[in-house]
Amino acid sequence: MADFRVGQTGPRPEFGQRGIDIPTASSKSQTESVSKPQTESESKEPEGSKLIVGRNIHLKGEITACDTLVVEGRVEASMKSRVIEIDETGLFSGSAEVENADIRGRFEGDLMVSGRLSVHATGRVSGSIRYGEIVIASGGQIAGDVRLASDKRAADKPAADKPTIATTQKPTTAWQAEKPAVAAAAKG
Repeated sequence: MADFRVGQTGPRPEFGQRGIDIPTASSKSQTESVSKPQTESESKEPEGSKLIVGRNIHLKGEITACDTLVVEGRVEASMKSRVIEIDETGLFSGSAEVENADIRGRFEGDLMVSGRLSVHATGRVSGSIRYGEIVIASGGQIAGDVRLASDKRAADKPAADKPTIATTQKPTTAWQAEKPAVAAAAKG
C-alpha cells in the first residue's frame, strides 16, 4: 500500500481504492473560512455601545447614547439606556430610564424600568421606582415609592381626581360602618 503524507508526492492509489485527503496549512484555512459556523456575535445584531465604570472610578454627569451601562464603581448621573447592570461594588445615584435593570449593588434615586427589574441578594434599591416586571431575590432590598410602570399615570393624577374609599365602597361589616377611618386604614 502506498504511503500518503502531507507535502510528499508519490504514487496515486490504484483504481478502486479510495485516496485520503490530508489538509495542509493552506487548505485548512480555506476550508475553515467556508465551513466555519457563525459565532454568537456574528449571528446576532451588534451589541451596541457598552460603558463599564470600573471599581475605583467616580463618574458624574449625563450619560447618552449608551446601550448598556455596567457600574462597578460610583456613578452620579442621569441616563436613558437599554440596560443597567450594577455590580456588588457599584453605586448609581441619580435617575435612570432603562428597559432592563440588574441590581447587585446599590441604586439611589429615580428608576424607571419598562421591562424587568432584577434585585439580587446583595442588591439595594431606594427612591422612586417604576417597573414592568420585578424579581427580588432573598436578601434583596427595595424601599421608597414602588409602583408598576403602568400605574405611573394614576400616580401622577392630582389627589382631587382620585376617588376616596368612603365614596366608592360601602361598609361590608358593622365595625367598618362604625369606624370609617379604621376601615380605610385597614384597606389601604
